[in-house]
Amino acid sequence: MARPKPDQHIMLLCTVQLARDDFWQRLGNDIGSSPQRDAFVFVHGYNVSFETAALRTAQLATDLSFKGAPIMFSWPSKEGSRNILMTKARSSGADAFKTVHRDICIESKATSIHLIAHSMGSRALIEVIQALSTSALPRNTLKQLIFAAPDVDSGVFQQAANALGGICAALRYMPRTMTRL
Repeated sequence: MARPKPDQHIMLLCTVQLARDDFWQRLGNDIGSSPQRDAFVFVHGYNVSFETAALRTAQLATDLSFKGAPIMFSWPSKEGSRNILMTKARSSGADAFKTVHRDICIESKATSIHLIAHSMGSRALIEVIQALSTSALPRNTLKQLIFAAPDVDSGVFQQAANALGGICAALRYMPRTMTRL
């Protein structure tokens, strides 16, 4: 296998833990410098490490030529146990995701937010959608919801799509056969 080349490949060179205020300051600066005050949040699927999710987020931003802040929401899908039932319960990290989404709207002052979920990450996104349909957050900030190979019951998915009402400009569904995230 060829070695990755920093000038040709997306690579994770390091991670840095920031204090809360520093994080929101940096994120606000990135969003503020984009033409539409854009951010996207990527929620990875099952059995994905933090590092892999970070790389996929960077790849999405690069492939889309995204002008704004790419944000990754990582949940513990690859901890010690390989028990998928335990992981399904953990994906109710949806409560944490709801908080993150609210904070992105309020703290970063983003006016265009795009939410992208892959596989089991769609479960957290569905819960956020249902919470947003009754929330007091600005309704015009959510521009797109993208579900790539969603691992969600079709009835639950349809219910969530119906709950969207006027809170989202576009809903995209990419069936499992079309995605390579």
